[in-house]
Amino acid sequence: GNHAIRLVSPDGRVSTLAGTGAPGNADDDLAANGIKFSSPSGIAIWRSDEDNIVIFVADTGNHRIRKITGDMETSVATGERMWSNIYVECFAGWCGSSPQAGLADGNRNQSRFDSPRGLSVSSNGTVFVADTSNHLIRAIDRNGTTRILAGSTEIAEVNEFGGALQGCPSPCLAGVRGSLDGHSLMSRFHFPSDVAITYREESLFVTDYHHVRVIDLNDGHVSTLASTATPEEGERDGMGREATFNMPDAVSTTQDGTAYVVDATSCRIRRLRPASLVADKVTCADSLSSLIRPSGCSSYNPPVDRTGLAATPLAGNIFYNHGHRDVSNVNLGYDFIGRRTKACIGSPPPKKMDKMRWNDTDEAYPFNKNLVVDDHVYHQREDSNDGTTIKVLCPSSCVASQGQGGSEAAVAGGTFNDGNYYTEDSSICLAAVHAGILHNDEGGLVDAVISGDLNADIPGLLDFNAKNGVVSRQLRHSDAAQVVTVKSGSHDTIVQTIAGAPTTLLGESCGRDDALPPQAAMFATPTGVASYANASLDDTNHLLYIADRNNHAIRAISAVCSFACENGGRCVGSDLCQCPDGFNGRDCSVPLCSTACGPRQLCIGPDSCDCIPGYVGDDCTTATCVQKCENGGICISPDTCHCQPGWFGTNCSVPTCSQTCGNGGNCSSPNPFDRVHR
Repeated sequence: GNHAIRLVSPDGRVSTLAGTGAPGNADDDLAANGIKFSSPSGIAIWRSDEDNIVIFVADTGNHRIRKITGDMETSVATGERMWSNIYVECFAGWCGSSPQAGLADGNRNQSRFDSPRGLSVSSNGTVFVADTSNHLIRAIDRNGTTRILAGSTEIAEVNEFGGALQGCPSPCLAGVRGSLDGHSLMSRFHFPSDVAITYREESLFVTDYHHVRVIDLNDGHVSTLASTATPEEGERDGMGREATFNMPDAVSTTQDGTAYVVDATSCRIRRLRPASLVADKVTCADSLSSLIRPSGCSSYNPPVDRTGLAATPLAGNIFYNHGHRDVSNVNLGYDFIGRRTKACIGSPPPKKMDKMRWNDTDEAYPFNKNLVVDDHVYHQREDSNDGTTIKVLCPSSCVASQGQGGSEAAVAGGTFNDGNYYTEDSSICLAAVHAGILHNDEGGLVDAVISGDLNADIPGLLDFNAKNGVVSRQLRHSDAAQVVTVKSGSHDTIVQTIAGAPTTLLGESCGRDDALPPQAAMFATPTGVASYANASLDDTNHLLYIADRNNHAIRAISAVCSFACENGGRCVGSDLCQCPDGFNGRDCSVPLCSTACGPRQLCIGPDSCDCIPGYVGDDCTTATCVQKCENGGICISPDTCHCQPGWFGTNCSVPTCSQTCGNGGNCSSPNPFDRVHR
């Protein structure tokens, strides 16, 4: 590297604050006098009580933490704040002596580190350190005194009696490598690479080998926030421990509680958000049919690799085919069902002949290929969105709000053993109250799961009794091919890839390419990330900055929406669309009409109503039929003919006779007969 601390101004101008470009350990002097660093890899910025800017640097090769201060001046020409009289000093780590790796707490001259890499600083000036090769998280107070915040230690060199070996530098301790949650000083880390304090300063995020961990700064508890229980590398998105990472190298947090992680080996940028932020805030009336964004039905589809798979099966609060995430393919890996963009046929498929089974395969196209007839065989997965989970946040008191005007709060569906099944038009929140997984007076998180594989016998076994103030009608057999199961919403952190191109198992995911959407961009071993701690990402001023190491570049990403902001909407925050006038909804797909549309009409655009399918005319009262109603028949409702006496059938082409045609005769027109002679 360049062994230097560089500054990039808002207009992109780059200057060197300190460092000569050559490695070394010159300390406690003005930067202009030749201060040197050795592979600095972490930076944290603190505004002191006196409103001075202080920069802390993890000087990795020198095994110490450095402190940079200086005077700030405002340029008359540009208005920029410029540094002058820049001074660099040793803040902690064997200060006053030649650099030496080790492990010791104490003041600035006593403390020792081993290849510290990541830093974060609190508002009171406490510096948190990822002491990488000691497998510890350390804390340094504003006076330079160091202590162990989290991680376990043991005697570094043991004699025959179990004590410290004579000659081992005091205190003769070493960090214990591992992956163990629990109390801070009983926990274990595995080469932790970075730390980031949250906006409210209640928690500290840690990137740790193939995990993302979190330290509760109130009670000291360490827990694994995301990744599997075992140190398994990967790049799968998902809920909490469903997710996998491949050497996450750095982490940064924003005001809204979101964390951003650069996954160095997979060359992707991942976003970690609490379930409460990911969930769509719904109304008591919202149903699956009003919330689902079927795969493949947006104005543009996410970028895919050469096998047709996107980088992630997640799109905001929707996890496509989550119920089948563990189905794997030797060439496509896991999650391939959810990562495949489907043909836009809706959910459920709107026409019986359009239904598809994802698990019928052929060599050319692994799934979603063959068309099948609705043959009342309900155990087949005919909906390509089967197993899709939609995470919502229900309000409280839905029973009262939906039962106004003397009507009852009602759903269609019921419970059976430990399961529950409701129609797609039932209120998700009322279904959750009816099933007993949500308290009506509290509200909360609910996961709605599309279940397209309900056995035809189930409707007859369901309990349709009124429960918790919600009444229920029975499921018809025609409902059984498309139902919704509600579950208590998972509170796990949701991990989603927001930037970095998808690739096949044997493909190359790293490179260099700017792109919109960012899921098509390419990075080369990104190792650093920074954001505004007191703001959230937007599309103008508050960006996410990436140190793209092998591309030797600093990259920037604006706020990312993992679904299209339709109808000219703009992505102005994490999965937050700003809709143009006349449109609403999470993805700006819902048109607004200031005057209510009439019967048999829908709002199809801003202040624009049109007839629902099957009706035409100025008042939308004239039904249309795809078939011609023969023999004087009249189209009385969509695709439904009313036949004249003596005729029946879908198009009134089949005659009827008042008596049976005997001796092989056929009814060829109302009442007359033709005899067939043999």
